Amino acid sequence: MISSRNKSGVKITNGLVAGAFRQRMYQTRIIITVSFFANPSNADHNIGSQSFLDGMHQSPGFIKPLVDQISMTSEIRRLRKEDQALVDELCAGIWSGNDYVPNRFSQWVEDEDTIVLGTLDDDKLIAIIAMVPISRGGVTWAKGLRVHEDYREEGKATEIVEHLVDTAQDEGYARMWYATSSRNKASMHVAEKVGFELTEQVGYFRLDAPFPKRPKPSPTIKPLRIDPRRLHKMAKETGLFQGSKIPVSWEFEMPTLQGLRRLNEETDFYIIVNDHGSIEAMYFTEDVSRNGSERVAVTIFALDRGIFIDTVARLLEESERHELDQIAFFLGPNATEWSETMLIIPKKYEGRRFVLYEREL
Repeated sequence: MISSRNKSGVKITNGLVAGAFRQRMYQTRIIITVSFFANPSNADHNIGSQSFLDGMHQSPGFIKPLVDQISMTSEIRRLRKEDQALVDELCAGIWSGNDYVPNRFSQWVEDEDTIVLGTLDDDKLIAIIAMVPISRGGVTWAKGLRVHEDYREEGKATEIVEHLVDTAQDEGYARMWYATSSRNKASMHVAEKVGFELTEQVGYFRLDAPFPKRPKPSPTIKPLRIDPRRLHKMAKETGLFQGSKIPVSWEFEMPTLQGLRRLNEETDFYIIVNDHGSIEAMYFTEDVSRNGSERVAVTIFALDRGIFIDTVARLLEESERHELDQIAFFLGPNATEWSETMLIIPKKYEGRRFVLYEREL
C-alpha cells in the first residue's frame, strides 16, 4: 500500500490570498491550486490557513464561487478492464489508430502482477502508464505512457511516471526500465526528470511496402532454428550480444538464459553459422499486425557484415512473399553501424535510435 501524505498551505500577503493542497492516497493524487485577490479592507476576509483548509464550505462568500468552479475529480487510480473504452478513446489518434496500448491493455489488466495507472479528469482518461514486471522483486517496466493531446505540457506525464515509480518501490522492485525513441524528446525529458539514466541505444528503422531494392540473399546461407539454451551458450562463446540488452519490438530483454526463454515463448530464434560452426548472426521476428495492417518486427545481431546484409535481404524477400505492409528493424551494435551503409534507411529514420532508460528504486 502507498501511505497517505498530506501537505497544505495558505498565505495572505497584502490582500493576496494563495492556497494550495495536495492529497496523496493509494494510487490517487489530487492537485488543486487556488489563487485570487481579496479585499484587504474587509475584515471578514482575514482568514487563517487552518480555517480555509478545514472547512471550505464555511469560507467567505468571495471564495466559494471560485472553489465551486474547480474540478476536484482529477485523480490517478488503478485501471481495470471496465476502463477499456476510455483507453480506446485516449489512444484513437495515436500512430494513425495503430497504437498497441489498447490491445495490450486487456492483457495487462488480466495479469495480477501488472498495475495500470490512469489519470482521470472527471470521467475522461487523460493519461495512462503500466507497470509490467520482468522478474518478480527484480526489474519492472514502465510501459505505454500516453497523455491526451489537450493535456500535454501540463506535467501530467511526469506526475503519472512519478506515481508509477512510487508504486514499484512499494511493491518491492529494485529497478525500473523505460524505453522510447530518440526522436521523442518529450518522453526522454520525462524519463530524465524523474531520475532515469540512459543505458542503451540501438539502431531502429522501419520499411514500408513496396520494399527497396537490395542484393539477392545467398542460396548457400541457410538459417538454422536454435533453442534458447544452445543460443545462450554460443552467444557467450562469440560475444554476439556485445554486452547489449536485446531490443525486441519496442521493448528490451536481458541477454540471459532466462531472458531468451521468455522471448522463445513468443518467437523462434534463427542463427547463421560459419564453416567452423561458430555463430555469425542471430535474428528473430515477432508479429505486430494491427487493424488489418500486416507487420513484423525483427531483431538482428551479427558479427559479420556480409552475413548481416544477407540476413536483411532474406527478411525483406520473405516479407514480400508474405505480402507484409511493414517491417521494423531493431539492431545490435554492429548491425546498427552496418545498416547505415546499405542505403535503404528512409531519411526520417537516419540516425534514429531506440533507447532504454533505467532507474534504481
